Amino acid sequence: MPSRARGRTLMVVGLAGALALGVTGCGGPNAEQTASPATTTASAGASAASATPSADVSPSLLTATFTQADTDRVRARVARTNEVLGAAGWMVAVWDPYRGDILLGDGNAAPADHFRIGTVTNTMTAVAALRLVDEGLLSLDTTVDQYVQGLPNGDAITIRMLLDMTAGLPILTEDAAFMERYLADPNLAWTVDESLDLIRSLPPAHAPGERQLFNTSNYIVLGRVLEQVVGRPADQVIFEQVVEPAGLVTTQLPVDSALPEPAVPGVMTLDGVERTADLQNPQVPFTSGFAISTINDLRTWARTLGTGDLLTSETFQAQLPPESTEEPTYGLGLSNIDGWLGHSGYIWGYSTMMYTEPNSGAVIVTFTSGGPPDAETATLTMLQTVATLYPGQFGYIDAAAAGADAYLDEVAAGATPSGG
Repeated sequence: MPSRARGRTLMVVGLAGALALGVTGCGGPNAEQTASPATTTASAGASAASATPSADVSPSLLTATFTQADTDRVRARVARTNEVLGAAGWMVAVWDPYRGDILLGDGNAAPADHFRIGTVTNTMTAVAALRLVDEGLLSLDTTVDQYVQGLPNGDAITIRMLLDMTAGLPILTEDAAFMERYLADPNLAWTVDESLDLIRSLPPAHAPGERQLFNTSNYIVLGRVLEQVVGRPADQVIFEQVVEPAGLVTTQLPVDSALPEPAVPGVMTLDGVERTADLQNPQVPFTSGFAISTINDLRTWARTLGTGDLLTSETFQAQLPPESTEEPTYGLGLSNIDGWLGHSGYIWGYSTMMYTEPNSGAVIVTFTSGGPPDAETATLTMLQTVATLYPGQFGYIDAAAAGADAYLDEVAAGATPSGG
């Protein structure tokens, strides 16, 4: 993207930057609805399954139910985003206990379809680790060398630093030889041990605790920490600590490369050539991005994550990102965009945004197959959806969504998407 467009949309593209609202490389690695998402649903009231909002919910969030006009505006805005950025399939789902539900899509993906959620997996890995903290099996202040030996600065990097992206570990996805292999074949033969050995061989990104930098290496290492603490494979630990107690009935932590059916085909574009990316080796992203889920399960998980239901109050407070209406912030596997809590996820072929507004209990999940090789499409779609449905209530998001529109105008006029 030309520098003029990048400068104009700094807040938008910044969501894909150092605070982990977008990712690079391998991370980023219920009752099922069966109607085609090409058919819109917009219910004029709270769903019976909706979480009860807190008593201090802002009155401005309760002004009216969603109307057909609201739905049409969201559809028009996000459809253009996905068209301009070249998505192969998309969905937007909104659940607001006070205002109703909206489900939109282009017909190429359905609510029951499985897709890879990329670094949304970080939220599950983080909560699994934090539940071990609550059980007294792990301390946030323990250094990582107690569990994984030979890492650069391992005697100074704490579990907390891994979780909040301040560890400064070498960045696996910046190794050119590894990325060449991965981009050529996301289903390449690869193991977690190979990732750890590569991390050990690379220079640190920065000194421990010096700054916050999104880095999939942190959550790959955390997966091995989980295994060392519990003595079982990381997928089993996350299933026992998160997937099962949260009631995520369609979420899977795969041990092989296949997507469960029904599935959204993954699409990636490399050097101008579009290819399928359905088969991917989960050992590559590991616990930074290997999870597979559905729109409905992400609804459940967003609400559970945003309320800290699986954690003690003290640990949940430690997990929360700093509050800010000026920029996105990142906590322990959890990000905050203008009061919305959640995470983005990217992996080859798929991008996802999953966020909840804790005061109202509203949840937004956006999903895209294909598009630029980062979480940009789903990110812009989420921003535009919030700005369209809640105008004037989230100032940072309003400005970022306006920047997204300007950016899309320039892309449509011939500029290159930031990921392309």
